[in-house]
Amino acid sequence: MPTRLVLLFLVLLLLSACIRSGDPYQRSPAAGVGWKIIMDKRPPAYLVAVDGTECTVSAERFRQVEPGDRVLCAWRREGPSVRPAQRP
Repeated sequence: MPTRLVLLFLVLLLLSACIRSGDPYQRSPAAGVGWKIIMDKRPPAYLVAVDGTECTVSAERFRQVEPGDRVLCAWRREGPSVRPAQRP
């Protein structure tokens, strides 16, 4: 009996890991770690997602990624490549 419960628990755990909520291509302005589609690249090492969030990557990764690629990264709303407007 305990073996069946353990097996049931493992099956439910695996199934819950496979269930995704929402559209993975949805434009989500959320910051944090996740997959996003690249819209733009800003030298020397900034990737900009379609929702405007950005992340910093290594020089090698920057060269490899092209707009349209899906990238797993630590995204933030305003990063170092966003420069404030010049004030008089």
